[in-house]
This record gives sequence, structure tokens and C-alpha cells, in this order.
Amino acid sequence: MSATNTRTTVRTTDELITIGGASLLGLLGVAYVLLLVGNALSGQPTDQLLGRALRGEITWTPTHTTVALTTLGVVAVAAPLLWWADVALYGPRRPITRTAKYCATVWQARKLMGFWRSREVRRKGGSYTMPMIGYLGRTARKLYFGPEDTGLVITGPRENKSSSIANPFIVEAPGAVLATSNKPDVVTDTMGLRASRGPCFIYDPQNLYHGPNPAPMYWDPLGYIRDVPAANMVEQAAKLARRFLFAAGGPSKSDPHWGNAATAIMSAMFVAAAIDHRPITDVYRWILAPSDTTPVNILEADGRFSLTARSLDEYAHHPERTRAGEYGNAQTALAFLSYDTVVPWVTPTPGRVAFRPEMMTAGDAATLYVLSQEGETSATALTAALTIAVSEAAVEAANRNGGRLDTPMFLVLDEVANVCRWEALPDLYTHFGSKGILPIALLQNYSQGKHVWGEDRMKQLLSVVSVFITGGNVKDNGFHESVVNMGPSYKRRTVSESHGKSGRSTSTSETKEKVWDVADLRELPKEYSLMFVANTPAIILRHVPMWKRRYQKAKATPVVSGERAMTLGQALRGTRPEPAPVTAPTPTTRPRTSGWATTLTVEEGDR
Repeated sequence: MSATNTRTTVRTTDELITIGGASLLGLLGVAYVLLLVGNALSGQPTDQLLGRALRGEITWTPTHTTVALTTLGVVAVAAPLLWWADVALYGPRRPITRTAKYCATVWQARKLMGFWRSREVRRKGGSYTMPMIGYLGRTARKLYFGPEDTGLVITGPRENKSSSIANPFIVEAPGAVLATSNKPDVVTDTMGLRASRGPCFIYDPQNLYHGPNPAPMYWDPLGYIRDVPAANMVEQAAKLARRFLFAAGGPSKSDPHWGNAATAIMSAMFVAAAIDHRPITDVYRWILAPSDTTPVNILEADGRFSLTARSLDEYAHHPERTRAGEYGNAQTALAFLSYDTVVPWVTPTPGRVAFRPEMMTAGDAATLYVLSQEGETSATALTAALTIAVSEAAVEAANRNGGRLDTPMFLVLDEVANVCRWEALPDLYTHFGSKGILPIALLQNYSQGKHVWGEDRMKQLLSVVSVFITGGNVKDNGFHESVVNMGPSYKRRTVSESHGKSGRSTSTSETKEKVWDVADLRELPKEYSLMFVANTPAIILRHVPMWKRRYQKAKATPVVSGERAMTLGQALRGTRPEPAPVTAPTPTTRPRTSGWATTLTVEEGDR
């Protein structure tokens, strides 16, 4: 522990006498055993050994010396071996482990262990094994995730979040998995072990991953609109538009007009492209040219969306400065469509599987890796929309199945604040677990979540999550203070001793103090985290990285037949014709808005 949080008190005279007496008795015991063995081997009497030693009747022989040296040698060899075995089996001793006596015991944490978790799974009608989270402190007791648990992990960079939490959950998940990340390592480390379970898909619009891809895919966001009845198309399109806006940064809340206008423009154009079976890149072309009447003509010709067509036509005829701000927000939200590398991932491309979110709930333990990075060419708006679409497909499958998936689907959302800006995520945590959809959001610090969802909704997320894990290297004193308050307390007993003419007197006082302080949490080693589970005292969690887990090695290159994924996609897609391959739109005026318009003028500069 840190020097500012020591729980030792000054020893009283009585305590010192007790410790000294116990040590003296221990030494006398060792000496007695040595004399006993030495006398037995040298032929001297072994009865009344203590009296003979006091009277000087025992002769020290070379045999006694040999016994003493042998004992010292055994101790010298055995002590390091026992220390090594202790560390190998139960992890290194760290200052945080000394506080284990104030945290959950084996009995208190029993419901997270294998036997109890298996019972919980059987009560849900399943026969699968849930992923292991880690060990209970410096014990061999394994702790498992529950079939209705939701998770939140806040741990600083380079603290083995991926290797100890995200990747093991992906590999050990009993059913389908959607995994987000900003690093391709998640694919190379886990796909070989997931491939034997079901089809593996990689959605990588920024081309971060350069390894083998078993089933190259594309996802048409407009399929999210085409798959619903006409009466719900506008509403569905508005959802998609709002997600693109939020994931791309969102407009200023000081004037919601600009966000509402951009949402209306994009949703109308999405519907037009969807009913005319056009690619989403056409939407970007229309937004770059507000005078283009093609989307209005499509909506009017259909006859079912006359009000939507009129609304879009009104926006197109707004004063130039107002229209520039409204369309500028829409251009910023869809800026990822201007990059050639993104087009093959959103439009039909020869040799690519047409991915549909329903493929994740088709029965196989499918795996979908969603990769993107923040930056100038970021496609995080697109990856967030796909993640949300898959989760909604899982909810629909759960509802058709009586309200719950037979085998849970895991959403391992690593770098969720950067890769998958999901506005409604804190609200969904309240009921995802009961449907068998188990999200695990991983953040580098509390401020990331506060930036995306706001202070109140981040607190809401912390309050509803069933498994909360926090590790080291988080430099946020305010967050650490809240964790300290969540942690255990102890009663500190202070004994004061005074001496005077009347003799010695003692007084005892007790104060309630927290076991940890801010420095303790900031200095947590990589091997350990603190875990808070509902209805259980705080737990010291010992991590088990992937390379220490006993996984069966993949016998071949991590490849799942592309034909298998293609067949699954065709079965779900039916015989509906698809638009021909397209190229990226060539904008007449590249979007140059530096952010979200909050006045009648559009800010200039590179985004």
C-alpha cells in the first residue's frame, strides 16, 4: 500500500512481549528437534532432553553439525521453490493483495464460481459454459461471467484490457460475438479459435487488418430501411441518420435546429435511395448537390412519401446560408462515403458476401469483428451503425424466441467511446441482459464515457451494470474517489499508552476508515483489478491473459469457408436483385466543415 494508507498502529508493551515470547518459543522448538534428531543418530539418550541440555550432559558431535547444516540447506533450497510455486499458482504478492481480508471471501463470491454459474445456466435452459473473468485474488478459485450479466471495464492504456478481458471473452463466448476494436490484433489473436465455432466476418472499412479474410463482406446500411414496411421506413431512416450524426460527433446542443435539419434531409434521401434500390453513395452525391431533384422525384413518383418529398424540397429551397449549414451537417455525418476505401464495404462488390445483421442470430456461433480508428478518415459512424443494427436484430430474435436468446450473444465493445459511439447504450444495459444479449464496454478512463454520454448517463451506466471492473493507470482522482467510496471499510483501533506517577494507563479508540485510497487505485499492477458485482463485497480480481489460458490450438489457418457464409447470406437475402457495383462519388465541393454548424454560417477549415 502507499505510505499514506498504512493500517499499522504503534505496538504496545503487551503486544511486543507477546510477539517476542512467540518467537522465542519457535526458536526453542527448532533447537529441540535438532537435538532430538542429532542424539538419535549419534546414539545419545533422547529422553529428558531438555533437562540433559540444561545440565550439560549432551555432547555436540559432528552428527549434530550435519543435521543442522542439512536443515539449513533444505530450508535454503525449499524457500525459493515454495515462493516460486506460490507466485506461479496464485500470482505475485502485491500491496493490494494484503487488503484481501477486507474484501469478498470465497464464500461471499461463491455465486460467481463454476458450480453456481452452471446452475444458473441450467435454470435458463442452457448447457453452455460462460467465459472466465479471472481468479479470486491469490486463490485458485475461478470467477465466471453470468448468463444475464452486463459488464463495464475502465482501465488505463497498456493494462492488458484486450489480452485479459476482451479477447478471452471473445474466444470463450458460447454463442455469437460482435467485437469492436481499433486494433487488428483482436482478429489475429482470436479468429483461429473462433473459426471452428461458426462463420467469421471482418468489417474493416479503413483496411486496418491485412491477414487472411475467410469471407470478405459488405454491409449496405440502406438494407436497414428496406427490410421494414413502408409505413416505418421514414422512422427507420431517421434512426439511421441520427446514429450517423451522433457517431460523427453530433451537432451543438445549444441550437438543435441544425441536427434536426440534417436528420430530416438524410432520412428523406435514405428512403429515396432505398425504394429505388440505389447504393448509399448516391445519397452522398445528392447531399453535395442540394439542387439535384432526383430524390424528390423518386419520393413523389412512389406516391407513399409525398410529405417526405415536400419536406426535402423545402430544405433544398432554404436561403443559401441556412441551407449551407443544414446540408453541411449532413455532409459531415456522411463524409466517410467520400473515401474510395470505404465504398466496397457499403455497396455490392464482386467476391464479397452481402452481410445482414440476421446472420448473427441464424444459429451458428458467428463472429463479427468491427474495426475502425478515429482520425481524419475515420469510419466510426459506419461501424457504430452496424453494431446497433446487429444488436437490434438480436433483440428481434430474442422476442421471437419468447423474450430471450437460447445462447447468449456477447457484444465485446473495446474502445467503445472511439470506435462505436452508441448514444442509447446506457439505457439498453437495463434490459439487454434479460434478453441474453450481454454487452461489455471497455473504456480507458471515466472521462471518455462522460464525453460521449454525459455525466448523468455515465453515472446511470455505472449504477445499472452488473459487473464493473477497474484497473490501474487511470489518472482521474474524481473517479478514483468514487471507487474508494464503493470499496470496503475497516475499523481502525488505536491504543494510547501513558505512564505517570500513578502507573501505566491505556485508552482505546475506534474510527471507521476506507481500505483503499486514490494512490492505491492509481498504482494497481497489471495482474490485478478491482471488481464490483451486485450483492457481493468488493473483489480483488487476478487476471489470466490469453497466453496463460489452456486453449486448444487451431490446427489450420484461421479460415472459415467463404461458401458457407455466402450460402447463409443468400438464404437470408432471398432472390432480391441488388444494385450494380459503384465507385466513390466525386464531390463537386468537398465538405470542409470543421465541425457542426451552430450559426447561419458554416465554419471553414479541415475537419
